[in-house]
Amino acid sequence: MGRTNQTRQPERKSEERKPFQEDKSETQNRVYGPGNYFLSREEYYDVLAQCNLMEENACSQRCILDLVSAQFNHLDCTIRTWTHAWTRRESMSHLQSDEKQDIINSLDGYCVQEDWDSIHPLLPPGTRANMGPVLGATMLYQFIFSKLIDSPFWFLDGKISPTDVDGDPQFHLRLQYLYERIREASVYKAAWWKSVTIGECNARSAFDNNPANTGLAQGTAVQRKATVESLTDELLGCRVFQLLLRPLEYKKDVSLRHEQLHRILHDAVNTILYTEGGMFGNTTIERLADLPVFVHESDRMTSHMHHFTSPQNTPCFAALDGGRTLIVTRPGLVYSQMQALGHGRIFPPERVVKAEVLAEVKRPTKERVSRKGSTSGVAKPTKGRRAQRAKKLSASPSVADAKDDTGEHGEDREESVPLGKQIPPRRKTFWRQ
Repeated sequence: MGRTNQTRQPERKSEERKPFQEDKSETQNRVYGPGNYFLSREEYYDVLAQCNLMEENACSQRCILDLVSAQFNHLDCTIRTWTHAWTRRESMSHLQSDEKQDIINSLDGYCVQEDWDSIHPLLPPGTRANMGPVLGATMLYQFIFSKLIDSPFWFLDGKISPTDVDGDPQFHLRLQYLYERIREASVYKAAWWKSVTIGECNARSAFDNNPANTGLAQGTAVQRKATVESLTDELLGCRVFQLLLRPLEYKKDVSLRHEQLHRILHDAVNTILYTEGGMFGNTTIERLADLPVFVHESDRMTSHMHHFTSPQNTPCFAALDGGRTLIVTRPGLVYSQMQALGHGRIFPPERVVKAEVLAEVKRPTKERVSRKGSTSGVAKPTKGRRAQRAKKLSASPSVADAKDDTGEHGEDREESVPLGKQIPPRRKTFWRQ
């Protein structure tokens, strides 16, 4: 029996070893990681070559998300600074009714299409007093997104030969239609094709920020510079935009305003081309139609600074949760359908910019006194000594009196007033009379 066991043991080992040898023969080329990334040596070297190409060729480089966020934050700061410096910091009450309505109509997609007098009272006080900077920034964002992102191939001149001087002004629209048709066929190929086209046409040197030494990049740089100049003049020449600008007396101020706006558009061009050429994803812009209702906990939008919203929402100025969105002062920007270089791997959508909105203001509640046992929550009228004491307390609302009132009569005082009015007055001392 012992010999029999000894003779059969190697046979079982060989049988156990046989499937492993067969698996090894089938997967002997899988030596570069798990199968869901690199299945073969050829694919590994193909991806490695693509990585090397990304280092050498600017059109194949993916953008850095942290750098994209920093550039958009910088652009937002410069837009706020410019509008605060060059627009009318007032309620715009000097405008005629038809002029106000023209401004509202021009912001279709960014502002609710109602009359000015119905929108104005629903806004926070800071916005009502400074309509110029708010609407100026909204128009500036509307102009940038419509000219540079809605039409991603705006920088192409459409020339058909080296001797063609004028080119085709409608060429970028024709190419955009081709992109949309490709997107209908394959969203991932369309995203890749768009980014490669933008990156190749606007390629820059690996050693500095100058255009790459190619005929395409050099020609696009010339066209891009001329386009930014024309966009600056176009925006400043827009009648509804001029209604928001403050009048200038000196030519040096006019020149300075033009120069600063040109710099903003130049920075916007660099930021958007870097993002569009390196994200390798399809673009989604979120405007008023996508954000009709304000939600505090939403990851798609944030309230305008005039709402002063925080975890402790200021009652007088906070945006009404569930209320209407009145103005989208900055649209949201999302990229999706982004495919990685690895086998079958897809990135989740990336939100580059949150939308900033002005919503209906939360209605301030009047001061009230609630008593235990009262179903309505409103204090009932009192008589006699109790009424005299309540009158005395309302005349001198100190911390000591409120504490005594709660302890003696079991009354809870609940006031829905701003935080600054809830702070008790300072006590008089020897040093503070």
